[in-house]
Amino acid sequence: MIISPSTKEELGSLLREAKEPIDKIDLSGLNQLIDHTPDDMTATVEAGMKLSQFQDIIREKGQWLPVDPPNPETLSIGKLISTNASGPSRYRFGTIRDWLIGVRFLLADGRSIFNGGRVVKNVAGFDLCKLMVGSKGALGVITEAIFKLTPIAEETASLRLPCKSLEEASANIDSIWNSPMQPSVLDLIREKGKIYLALSFNGAKADVESQLQCAESIGSFAPDESSYENRLRKRLRKTISVLPDQLIPTLSKLKDVDFVSRAGNGIIYVEGEPLLHARSEIEKRVKSQFDPKGILPPL
Repeated sequence: MIISPSTKEELGSLLREAKEPIDKIDLSGLNQLIDHTPDDMTATVEAGMKLSQFQDIIREKGQWLPVDPPNPETLSIGKLISTNASGPSRYRFGTIRDWLIGVRFLLADGRSIFNGGRVVKNVAGFDLCKLMVGSKGALGVITEAIFKLTPIAEETASLRLPCKSLEEASANIDSIWNSPMQPSVLDLIREKGKIYLALSFNGAKADVESQLQCAESIGSFAPDESSYENRLRKRLRKTISVLPDQLIPTLSKLKDVDFVSRAGNGIIYVEGEPLLHARSEIEKRVKSQFDPKGILPPL
């Protein structure tokens, strides 16, 4: 069963009337920017808007939502939240749960629920926002979200450092951690047998220039504008999560396969299907409370 509502009211009606599981909900009809308050650095947007479009709109006021998952031109705001999608900048800025301050969603029976606030200091009460992040639409259908934003950096620079081995990469990562550098991106990649570190800096121009000078003392970094994230993550869909100090030992066991890894977070993407995990009793109970009829997708 596929539904394509054009309004929140229609979506609520379709959910109330549903007698069988819904396979897909197309929210492309709910794609409007509801509010952008630059002075408060917040924005409210409907869940069907694509992330790239949202970023384009708020960029006009010198702001952005600091998440950079692959393929933002096809990723909706609702999908961004429900899948907890992220990209290289999570090293500095975290994930979408760190920027979501309010959410409206519809329960399986069509009731509309709002949680959070429209300004950062008003967020209080039960944090259903965090519950919806990564829920994959199993607990409710997100219809709009409120985000806190951040100013666009005055300067941005991206670098690449080739490494002869994982051991050399590990030593370079340690040097970066022990330096004054504060990169927004710190990724370790293997592509077609070649290993390299990818770094990005952003901030005030003088600060970025200072960090670039610091990078020169560590290795022969070169400017890098490649889109390894979009290029590789299309097929590297299996996620492995380890403690950061276990990153190199884990990567060493992957033989010669390609990978993209968040060197500061312990997240590794490799080829394969996303892993499924057994649901706990608590997760099952939460699901039964939010969706007793089993209308929405499974956890």
